[in-house]
Amino acid sequence: MTIQKTLLKLGLDYKQIEIFLILNELGQSTAGKIAKKLMLPKTTILDRLYSLEEKGLISKSKVKNSYIFISPDPEILEFYLIREVKRLESLKSQIGRIIPELKAKRKT
Repeated sequence: MTIQKTLLKLGLDYKQIEIFLILNELGQSTAGKIAKKLMLPKTTILDRLYSLEEKGLISKSKVKNSYIFISPDPEILEFYLIREVKRLESLKSQIGRIIPELKAKRKT
């Protein structure tokens, strides 16, 4: 299986994957440099960088008046997966609790 297919299965979209992989190669970069490399608008890059940061897959550091986005060790993907499994287990429990209520409100 390719890296891209695996990252898709992890829940990343195509642009997030492109950005994640470029940042992995570079180690760190600004949004502007990534935008130029991928030939995409900087706003698109920033949106995806912030979503990757929110997922905990990258970090950022403020340098002067801009941000440098940093790619951590790729093992971060395993930690992300563990967090997602825990989140899904919690969601499964919540769904189990609301099913009886939904069934009770259902018209037969």
